[in-house]
Amino acid sequence: MDYIETYYSKQFIAATKEMCDFNKAVPSPYFRKKINIEKPVLKAAFTICGLGFYRFWVNGEEKTKGFLSPYMTNPDKILDYDAYDLTSVLRQGANVLAFQLGNGMQNAYGGYVWDFDKASFRSAPKMAVSLTITFADGTVENYQADESFVWAFSPILRDDLRVGELYDANLDIVGWNEIDFDDSNWSKAIKAETPKGESVLCQVNPIKELQVLKPLSIQFGKWKHDTSMVRHYGYIYDFGINTTGVAKLKIRG
Repeated sequence: MDYIETYYSKQFIAATKEMCDFNKAVPSPYFRKKINIEKPVLKAAFTICGLGFYRFWVNGEEKTKGFLSPYMTNPDKILDYDAYDLTSVLRQGANVLAFQLGNGMQNAYGGYVWDFDKASFRSAPKMAVSLTITFADGTVENYQADESFVWAFSPILRDDLRVGELYDANLDIVGWNEIDFDDSNWSKAIKAETPKGESVLCQVNPIKELQVLKPLSIQFGKWKHDTSMVRHYGYIYDFGINTTGVAKLKIRG
């Protein structure tokens, strides 16, 4: 990947300027951009800054380098960009780039104890991307995030680093990141303010799944010492170790 041009676009887009808080839910947005490639591709370099977090698909296949990409910085100081080599992924003909944005630290309303809800950089989720395609005939084409990107709200109705996610599977949009999906009724992206920070290539090792754990026991009981009138009862899943991870749960109903 050493030949990738590290071009960092400062052209940010967003779905809306509205921000989540405890009293108002603003769903996490999906974005799409269709690209038609008419000539053989020699190389394709892609960079992205997603604030707070992003997920990224090409032609329906997820390419995000790791969980919580591109990780947490103060965008008034540093803008972390991730770089991808898309040479082998893009095809001649129709292609689609697809994205999902989360609040991350960009709108960490659950961190009000530390005044993160008052941060000078606070905004709705936004992103900047650059796709530079060098064709076999030597010509070069560049795409950046602009109003030609379209968006729709996802089934994640609200998300916060500390408060968690509210996900409504009834709102799933089947095939939304596929080439042939009809996005004609999606809204156009809007321009967003460019953060003040310096653009750098993210050097952090990706957060990846290392192990799948099953609970050693599941029992109903008290999960918090009750010092108030609130009853802190529920199902306790004991995995046997103190760790971080993502819960996977199958339910009927």
